[in-house]
Amino acid sequence: MTGNNTNRWSRTDIYKNPKAKVPGRCLVRVISGRNGIKRSAAVIVSDEGEFLFQRCLVEEVLQGLGPMNDNHKLVHSVFNDSSRHNRFTVFDQIILNMLYDPRIKPGMSVKQTQDFLLQIARDARRRVR
Repeated sequence: MTGNNTNRWSRTDIYKNPKAKVPGRCLVRVISGRNGIKRSAAVIVSDEGEFLFQRCLVEEVLQGLGPMNDNHKLVHSVFNDSSRHNRFTVFDQIILNMLYDPRIKPGMSVKQTQDFLLQIARDARRRVR
C-alpha cells in the first residue's frame, strides 16, 4: 500500500475512525482492560527496505505485547526509535520477562511494585542469560 492508502486503512480498520490521527506508518494499537491486553493490531511498513521492515516488525509486535512507550534513553533496545537495533535485544528480553513476571499484575502502580521490582529484574536477567 502507498502511504495514503496505509493511513486510510489504519484509520478505518485499526482505529475504527476515518478521522483518527495516525502516528506513523509503523504503529501498534493496543486495547487494554482491567485484566490486561484485550487486543492489539500492528501496521508494518514493507516497501522501504529490509532494515526498516525488520525493525518495524520487531518493535510493533513487541509493543503489542505490553511495553508500549518508546524512550530515547534505551540505547540497547528496539524501544528507542533512534537506535539502530532491528532485532529483539537482550535488554528487550529482560523488559518482557519483567512485564510478564507473575508477581506483576495489570493495573499495578509503581508504588505497588517497589518492594519486589529489584528482585523481578534480577530474576528476569538470570532467565535471559
